[in-house]
Amino acid sequence: MNHTRPFALAAFLLAAAGPSLAQPAIEVTRVPEWGTAGPLEGRVDGVEPAEAAVATFINADGAWWMKPTRAAPLMPLRPDGTFSVNIVTGGVDRLATHVTLLLMPRGAEVPDVLGDPELPQELLDAALARLDIDRSPRALEFSGQTWLVKPAELVEWGPGPNWFSDDDASVWVDEAGLHLTIREEDGRWLCSEVICQEPLGLGTYRFVTESVADDLPLNAIAGIFTWDDYAPDQHFREIDIELGRWGEPNGDFAQYVVQPWDRPGNRHRFSYEVPELVSHMIEWTSGAIIWRTWRGDAPSPTPEPLLHEWAYSGDDLPAEPGRAQLRMNLWLIDGEPPASGRGVEMVVREFDFQPLP
Repeated sequence: MNHTRPFALAAFLLAAAGPSLAQPAIEVTRVPEWGTAGPLEGRVDGVEPAEAAVATFINADGAWWMKPTRAAPLMPLRPDGTFSVNIVTGGVDRLATHVTLLLMPRGAEVPDVLGDPELPQELLDAALARLDIDRSPRALEFSGQTWLVKPAELVEWGPGPNWFSDDDASVWVDEAGLHLTIREEDGRWLCSEVICQEPLGLGTYRFVTESVADDLPLNAIAGIFTWDDYAPDQHFREIDIELGRWGEPNGDFAQYVVQPWDRPGNRHRFSYEVPELVSHMIEWTSGAIIWRTWRGDAPSPTPEPLLHEWAYSGDDLPAEPGRAQLRMNLWLIDGEPPASGRGVEMVVREFDFQPLP
């Protein structure tokens, strides 16, 4: 099984080595997937390990940062030429889409690279070899938006934690809509999540989904929510619609949530008779959030098909949207196999967003 999409790697040999050695070259053997943490590992050929080191830089949101730290800009090579460097040390490092590795002479001076738009040319000129890595996530087009597909098959990741697959068999778009799945492969249960690339801001988010009530195991959750990686101090500006019984056979099937969920008044649980098609809406303004769920795919509910609604204007209301992105996922509580022993599929027929005037 191929657990990661192929990385686009371009190696540039910038200087010749001595007569007894091959051209200097960098090879990577492990790259943490976009959105996750973990070491980047590789090996170097064509130089004596004691005479060279690797300088590492990541690019997130168009800015370059040196890794692992400003105080340790060069990663020494082991005697066998291998190396390991932590490229996720804080902030939004895990969202970096590009990594550049430079093979430098041991003891070389590395200028500070702290949010720069470009890597210093003098640094590139002094490198013995260079390797560029593109680890951008897979992208899909659906309902007029670009959606990034979450990969996490090298490490377990939240929520859950779980393995998340960006494979075509896990997430796809066809004439029926956007398909999210929980499926088993090679003894592992793989979950799925998509992220709207553009932060949409305050306004009305509307979704039409096929029912998953009959197929959803007791320990599986279908989520529609906002998330701002840049706002941990504001509970990531998370606003949720979640479907699932949270392991309780007679529990309510749905809930509306403002994080933190365990603060009194921030979670509203309910059940409804599940139709074949169901619409959900989140109306997010600076003064309140209103959720609505109704039967069918009409653009807005009338009293008859309205199944449930709730409004929130409490202390944890995210009054500003920041860089919150919309996400949709299917996942397993604590990463345990589905209680039903079988996979799940959720189909999102359509999505639209209406910004505030």
